[in-house]
Amino acid sequence: MGQIKKQGAATGWVDFGGLYTYHTILWSQSSGVTDLGTLTGGSNDPSQGYGISDNGQVVGWSTKNGSGSYAFVYSKATGMQDLNTLENGNWSVGIAYGINSAGQIIAWGATSGSTTLHALLLTPEYRSLRCMRSSYRP
Repeated sequence: MGQIKKQGAATGWVDFGGLYTYHTILWSQSSGVTDLGTLTGGSNDPSQGYGISDNGQVVGWSTKNGSGSYAFVYSKATGMQDLNTLENGNWSVGIAYGINSAGQIIAWGATSGSTTLHALLLTPEYRSLRCMRSSYRP
């Protein structure tokens, strides 16, 4: 599973031949396959890419030090970043599924101290991400 863009780019993951050794990849016609690695760079930390924007940003999830599920966003300029360090609310964001050209990210997560999961829309706002639950009511 992953995503293909009509501009000739795709994301997903590749198993590099061992237990938990699959990593997010970015494929393009010009560069071929690029291993985007994991949030910690650890060999025992898997990652999976689920979505790619028209400008090449990739989202998905990675573990850290062998545990948990942490949503990430990747760009050539910044590398792989944990969305939990960018999101300015009280959320634990586990998996990011899609990103549009405006940088808005669809993900799931829970508020701190809760196990109830919510669909989230993360919207870039200067240097952080504002988090809105899917159950938001005006």
